Amino acid sequence: MDNHSNGGIMETGERYYEILGLNPDAGPDEISQAYGILAQTYHPKVSSHPNAQEHFEKIREAYAVLSDPHRKAEYDAYRESPNRHSHPDYSPYISVVQKIVINSVIFLIIAIAVFHGVAIMKTSPNDNDSAGTRAPALSTDELPSQKDTWARQIKEAMDSGNPTTRDYALSLIDKSHPGERTIAQLCDIWEKTYRQWTYVSDPRGFEYLSPASNSITIGLKGDCDDFAILIASLVESTSGSARVILTLGADGGGHAYAEVYVTDNEQDFVSIAQYITKRYNCQTVAYHVEYGDDMIPSYWLNLDWQSGHPGGEFYESNGLLTAYHSNGYWHTLISES
Repeated sequence: MDNHSNGGIMETGERYYEILGLNPDAGPDEISQAYGILAQTYHPKVSSHPNAQEHFEKIREAYAVLSDPHRKAEYDAYRESPNRHSHPDYSPYISVVQKIVINSVIFLIIAIAVFHGVAIMKTSPNDNDSAGTRAPALSTDELPSQKDTWARQIKEAMDSGNPTTRDYALSLIDKSHPGERTIAQLCDIWEKTYRQWTYVSDPRGFEYLSPASNSITIGLKGDCDDFAILIASLVESTSGSARVILTLGADGGGHAYAEVYVTDNEQDFVSIAQYITKRYNCQTVAYHVEYGDDMIPSYWLNLDWQSGHPGGEFYESNGLLTAYHSNGYWHTLISES
């Protein structure tokens, strides 16, 4: 779908603004937010609508066109052309969102007694590109070049292979939790680091990122991004997979936190959530479930230092997240948390 020309748009005849429920003057943020809500609602893995797959494909196609400035300009010119063909209005199917949302709310009320999560949709073009692929920016005040710089800095700071980082990670795991990587070992790493952490704000903001080994050497001190980098590095030192999330808060402030990949199996995640609720005497577990093009879910557990324990409550963000991985790759996400 990403290679449509103007002719391809004319052939499909889709009414992309109507599909996303937008006015033609909608800006980039409105387009991204509308896509996030509709894609999550109609994703075949979570929707019970009989035509979910068809709607999901239309939503993805509409977003692919309207989020690309060049293709959007071509489409807008085509829409305004007096010679374009008349096509059926796709807007009526948008109205069923209300019904789907009601059903989703009922499901969440039942499920929240054990754990809760948020489906997030990737907006990056290629999840397998480890070279730092430039994804479409979701915020007009944050240039892609800044994200490329942060990706490089985070990659350099996440030194999971450093002996200091590796040895410290192993020292945190209780003798009662031996074996291959487990949720118990993850909780050991997080809570012992958290208990010893001294928060010290960085006067330069996000301009300096302390390498994980340095944070250990100086006695576990730093701000939120230093903690996120340290926890993500400790997780990867024990053969896990972690990432650092950067986002803006509802109040406009910035925040960084780590997430760990725990499973791609729903039943396994239920067991993980039950372990966390029992260990920390809590009722909910915060996580993101992310669907790739193969429709296989990825469960990412919240490891924010502000949350009080692994899987604690999410930071109140504006819903636009950027995930940075230790190999330098980054991609943007839309979350309804």
